[in-house]
Amino acid sequence: MRADSMWLHVMVLALGMTAAFHVQATSQIPDQVVINGRLYNLLHRPIYAAFSADPSAGLKDVHRYVKEGRCSASAEGFFSRWEISDRKLWLVGGVANPCSGRDPIPLSAYFPGRSGRVEASWFTGKINVVGVSGDAKVEEEAVELTLERGRVVKERPIDAWEARIQWGVP
Repeated sequence: MRADSMWLHVMVLALGMTAAFHVQATSQIPDQVVINGRLYNLLHRPIYAAFSADPSAGLKDVHRYVKEGRCSASAEGFFSRWEISDRKLWLVGGVANPCSGRDPIPLSAYFPGRSGRVEASWFTGKINVVGVSGDAKVEEEAVELTLERGRVVKERPIDAWEARIQWGVP
């Protein structure tokens, strides 16, 4: 192999390795949850468990509110809004096109015929919530919640950075 050809191969290999180790993705706009009147980012998407478990739940109906040209911070084109009340997780609605318009998604798009709020009884697992940016005091708050059939059964304070790393959110 000629020296200049070998040099080219080495450079291409080096560039490829550099790209492979330095790939950065845009952080996704998380779901939101209100707990005791405070807004938190929910670093999990419990709605997908509903879409899998309940044939009447409508991801396709939610996507009807999503316009073309999604932004890189919202690959799904929407996020869901939740609240924790009476130690239960409730779906209260959603927001389509969060990068451009923040158009409301009614609860009936998620669950046809439903209004008000829907108890997330389909969800069992752990979710992390982190204080919303902009309020330094809240930013440091992070909690891991363990839910069984939508009911909060355990709360564990965790480091906000740990919460983000655990769910792949920088």
